[in-house]
Amino acid sequence: MAVTIATLDYGNRTPSEFIAQTILQAGVHGKYSVYDGVKDKQQIPIFAAALTWGTDLCTFDPQSVASIDEKEFITKNYKWAFKNCKTALQRSYRSLMLKQGQNNAETMDSDFKDWVFDYFSKLASQHIGKLAHDELATQITADANVNKVTGAAGSTAALISASTVLAQLQLVFKAMTREMYLSNFNVDGVMRDQNEALAFVLPYEVYQAAHIALTNNMTFNERAQIEAGALPLKYMGIPIMLDINQDANRVILAPLSNFVTVVDDIADVKAIQTKYMEELSSDYLWGQFTIGFGYKKSELIVEYKGAA
Repeated sequence: MAVTIATLDYGNRTPSEFIAQTILQAGVHGKYSVYDGVKDKQQIPIFAAALTWGTDLCTFDPQSVASIDEKEFITKNYKWAFKNCKTALQRSYRSLMLKQGQNNAETMDSDFKDWVFDYFSKLASQHIGKLAHDELATQITADANVNKVTGAAGSTAALISASTVLAQLQLVFKAMTREMYLSNFNVDGVMRDQNEALAFVLPYEVYQAAHIALTNNMTFNERAQIEAGALPLKYMGIPIMLDINQDANRVILAPLSNFVTVVDDIADVKAIQTKYMEELSSDYLWGQFTIGFGYKKSELIVEYKGAA
């Protein structure tokens, strides 16, 4: 599709009136394990080991084992395209900002062109977030080895209420495996380190309810730091992340590094190309990337779904 111009009076427009756009994006996908340089598919190793103990100090009995499993991750191609002919802006008030002469390569004034490039880049990032969610949700649904919990009747409503959301998150917390718990906490139940290995991933509605519930009893300073992004929102010592594409009745608990992004070239994720076609007096803009998503270990994921 081409540019659609609003029917407005001729006159000057400040850049802020055209550029002021807010895109809500989840930062959760940036914490996945990234494997770059994957053109089509890659076998990613998954390591495991176990010790077997003996009591005879004089006997060497090598019964301990280590193993390397592999899981295949596949990429897909995605592309968008946009055509802009100079006629559209020429026949509007924006023509006042265009260069004189029909044979120059300008089809958009500098304000609009900067906005288009920036905004299309943000839309591409937003789409990548949706691709990640949809692909992972499909894989988790089909995987019988993922730890899946279904809430009691009414739990969907309880998830999005500030007065009951924490009780629901407790059920998710209790559903984690021993391996998941000990990987993030030591045996005394105190956080071993302050990384964001294990995290709750919440949809917008549940995140909002948890935000209210958790900050109600905080000091003004604590709330200010969290709401400014200086501190992560946490529950039970575990960071809470937002995924705006997630269903309102669905909560994930997992180490984010267990999720995988495979890309052909990570620099392509936000790439935008442009070419001026003289014979059509048009700019061709397009972007493309090759990307795929998955996870390593099923047993390190808890999926909780609320019921109506």
